Amino acid sequence: MTEGSFFASPFYVLILSAAGVIIGGLITWLVSLCLFKRSSRQIRLILRGLEEAGLVKWNRDKKGRERGLVISASVELVAKSSMSASGTVTRGEKK
Repeated sequence: MTEGSFFASPFYVLILSAAGVIIGGLITWLVSLCLFKRSSRQIRLILRGLEEAGLVKWNRDKKGRERGLVISASVELVAKSSMSASGTVTRGEKK
C-alpha cells in the first residue's frame, strides 16, 4: 500500500466505521426484537393463567380481542392487641 491509496485515506476509515455502526445497530435491533416477542408471549401466557384462576379479567371487544386488563384486589386487615403490667412497690429508708 502506498500513502496515497484509497485504503489509507480517512474517507475509507470513515466508511468502515459507519458500516460497523450500522451493522452493529442492525444486530442489536434483531436480538432485541426476538427477546421482546418471546417475553411478550410469556407475559400473555401468565396473564391467561391468572384469568383462568379468577385473579384477573380481560376486557374484550365485540370480536373477542383483548383490549384491557382488570385486576381486582381486596384487602383485609385484622389487628389484635393485648397489654399487661405488674408492679412492685419498695420502700426506701430515710436518711
